[in-house]
Amino acid sequence: LEAAEQAYRKAGTLKPEAIEVKRNLGRLLLRAKRVQEAVPLFEEAARLAPELPQSHNDLGEAYRQSDRGAEALAEFEKALELDANYAKARYNLALTLAGSGKVQEAIAELERYLKLEPRPPDSQEVKKFIEQLSAKKQ
Repeated sequence: LEAAEQAYRKAGTLKPEAIEVKRNLGRLLLRAKRVQEAVPLFEEAARLAPELPQSHNDLGEAYRQSDRGAEALAEFEKALELDANYAKARYNLALTLAGSGKVQEAIAELERYLKLEPRPPDSQEVKKFIEQLSAKKQ
């Protein structure tokens, strides 16, 4: 990861407007649990490419991991305004809603996610999560 980080940082200095460099470095930092370093990269990517739902989804995920739930919700909603069928944003929106206690809304988003991605690799985990949320709701 260290070598990849160095390469992305170098690429970022060579091409400061390269959105994919910012997004990939941000994802790498999220994976390394360096969320606070990832947030400004995703904010810049969303500023440079506000028309891309991925930019808002990535920023929303960084906000979610930073316990900035309201900002995360807003970014996932922006991503879905740009592409209502963007499954990753639906999934991330569901996680954020569940984390803020909006269980019924989270379940609805997870069900939408499964319809958009009929064979996601995480379908069993998502179905278990829906069952857990449904049990909380009762």
